[in-house]
Amino acid sequence: MKVTAVCVASVVLLIGLASVCSAQSRGGRYDDDIRKAVAHLLASKSECKNVKAVVDGSVVTLTGTVELDSERLTVVARVRRIPHVEDVDNQILLAPPAPLDNVLYGRVSRRLRDAGYDQVSVRVHEGAVILQGSVRTERDRHSAMQLAWSTKGVKEVEAKLSVMQPDAR
Repeated sequence: MKVTAVCVASVVLLIGLASVCSAQSRGGRYDDDIRKAVAHLLASKSECKNVKAVVDGSVVTLTGTVELDSERLTVVARVRRIPHVEDVDNQILLAPPAPLDNVLYGRVSRRLRDAGYDQVSVRVHEGAVILQGSVRTERDRHSAMQLAWSTKGVKEVEAKLSVMQPDAR
């Protein structure tokens, strides 16, 4: 009697384990829904044409390339907002790769300093340049931005520059 009960309990346990393992190998409960939503998102954005996604257990792994760091950050943020996504593993690379931040910082800073924009500070990350500080006129603001944009390796420029004197019209 005890042997039969132990055998029945063992069979029930094995069946339970088999069903759990089977469910895990198929992914999470919402993986298909997530996969469809991510595919729709990536297909709707031309900048994401080289991005691929794998969904497993409500975790989305993104691979491939984009040109700009802002594009990479935007796609990750949008995927995170998809219902039931628990995490995003961002493995998206920039193509072409941006120069090292310290190299690009030196290039942009030197060009701005040489042009007389000493009140403009520079932050750099993955080819994106942020200019901060103040300039005399709107024309100076435009010139500082153009200097940054025309620097080799710059992919994006954001100007957080205040203008002390508007240009006379």
